[in-house]
Amino acid sequence: MSFTIDIFNQQGKKTKTIDLDASVFASENINNDLMYQFVRLQQANSRVAIASTKNRGEVNGSGKKLYKQKGNGAGRVGDKKSPLRKKGGIARGPRSNRNFSLSMPKKMRKASLRSALSFKASQEGLVALDSFDVSKISTKSALTTLKNIQLDRSVLVVVHDSIETIKSYRNLPFVDVVDALYVSVFDVLKAKKVLFVGEALDKIVEYNKKKA
Repeated sequence: MSFTIDIFNQQGKKTKTIDLDASVFASENINNDLMYQFVRLQQANSRVAIASTKNRGEVNGSGKKLYKQKGNGAGRVGDKKSPLRKKGGIARGPRSNRNFSLSMPKKMRKASLRSALSFKASQEGLVALDSFDVSKISTKSALTTLKNIQLDRSVLVVVHDSIETIKSYRNLPFVDVVDALYVSVFDVLKAKKVLFVGEALDKIVEYNKKKA
């Protein structure tokens, strides 16, 4: 099953409806397991190990045996840095050099993005803007355009090689802006609506189209 997308101008008027490229946007591309794997990968790769404990070699203090091995009627102990003692080192505790990163083959990455885009298309969550013409960076113009298209909550704006457009939209609290080259599965799934500006839709297809 293929999908369509409505294209608007800055005044909020729908100019046309086009068919989306079936090699990227198709119900056959939707794969929940693959999307889950990529979101898990992205979250794991952004995770930073903060918790860190000291082992017995890093705890301050003398390494001298606390008392002789035998003859005092008590159990045998080593120095005060032993993991068995209060304020001693921690055995096998968390370390700050832990690595949580995961990897995924390039073909699977692209397939997961096609899946996310197809899923969003199936939910009628894709919209396109024919162009965003501003003589200067203007958040006010960006907000007006979104209001005209009736987008006011959780919008992912996808652009291509337009720093003016990025700077115009990025200060809006309910908007995330990303270049078409760097769109991720998590970005697409998190947004309620995805807005492609100008050439961004063509670039998304170019970057993620299935090779024959």
